[in-house]
Amino acid sequence: MRFRVRGVAVDVHPLFVVVLLLFLTGRGPLETVVFLSCLAIHELGHLAVLAGQGLGPARVELLPFGSVITPMAPVLEPGEEFMAAAAGPLHSLALVAGGWLIAPYLPNPDLASWFLELNATLGVFNLLPFLPLDGGRMLRARWALAAGWQRATWRLIRLGRWGSAALAVVAILALSRGHLLVPLLVLAWVLLLAAGQEEEWGMYRFTRHLEEKYRRLHWRGLMPSAPLVAGPQTRLLDTARQFLPHRYHVVLVLEHGRPLGWLTEEQVWEGLRASPSGTLGDLLKSR
Repeated sequence: MRFRVRGVAVDVHPLFVVVLLLFLTGRGPLETVVFLSCLAIHELGHLAVLAGQGLGPARVELLPFGSVITPMAPVLEPGEEFMAAAAGPLHSLALVAGGWLIAPYLPNPDLASWFLELNATLGVFNLLPFLPLDGGRMLRARWALAAGWQRATWRLIRLGRWGSAALAVVAILALSRGHLLVPLLVLAWVLLLAAGQEEEWGMYRFTRHLEEKYRRLHWRGLMPSAPLVAGPQTRLLDTARQFLPHRYHVVLVLEHGRPLGWLTEEQVWEGLRASPSGTLGDLLKSR
């Protein structure tokens, strides 16, 4: 289900509706309102940091464990992505700390205890190192510093599939002993779907990331640089995967120790869009 709020596309995952219905029938209207309020505060943490970075949301997908926020422009600096991802769990854990302080003074101790468990679950669960969870985005930000955005994403895709398989095995072993762990099976399924979605949209998001970097470079007029050295037979795609999000790269093409020419990062990217299977040597010959 999709609707728009002030120009922002909001997609509601079917499992989110299922969780709401389970809360209504199993816990009641009050707990459902508390759940939605805690979820909203978790997401407001992300939105507040993105707003401080000058980025508004273009799309919000509501999931059972939170939401996935797609900003209007890609988050360029790994540190910015790390802070935006960490803000949600930090807000949830702050609610745990605040709730623990006032719990003794609340008239309903059962609701207070459930409130603490709910926010602790939202905070800790979202720190798991799998995409699209906040922990996966934080880990990608750290890996991107050394490996580049795309290679970091591919590592997390593989990690997510392994994590999905491990959770499914644990759920099956528990089922063999008479325990039906539905949340684990749901999480394994969601992680597997998320890994496939990241793989399907990976190149598109990578291109948007590079375009945003060049836009900021032209706007600021200055960015730290980093040289790369490669042979003429090196594929443009393999070269682009070496690009770090916080550096502008210049590629020196060598053949048997003899320089054939220089290519800027933007030239490599333009060549990649024109010929996805092309090489650095082909690009140099065409210029």
